Amino acid sequence: AAIRFGLIGAGGIAEYTARELVGHPDAAIVAVADPSEPRARALADRFGVPAVLAHHDTLLAREDVDAVYIAVPNSLHAPLARAALEHGKH
Repeated sequence: AAIRFGLIGAGGIAEYTARELVGHPDAAIVAVADPSEPRARALADRFGVPAVLAHHDTLLAREDVDAVYIAVPNSLHAPLARAALEHGKH
């Protein structure tokens, strides 16, 4: 079964990651969360991601997300990684 990814952030790094994941037989991107809805929507539209969310907590609470890729500035990685682990997301 494919690992269902959620992307936290919708900037350039998220786009690079999405390009790498799309089409991989063992991966699927199911959601993207970014405070900028237009930016998140644009990334989702480019890569066929079904869910666009305004906040990472909403993404982390989803049962259809197995793992997350944190694509935000480095200063935000630690709190987001902790939150992901607390939600059982790798």
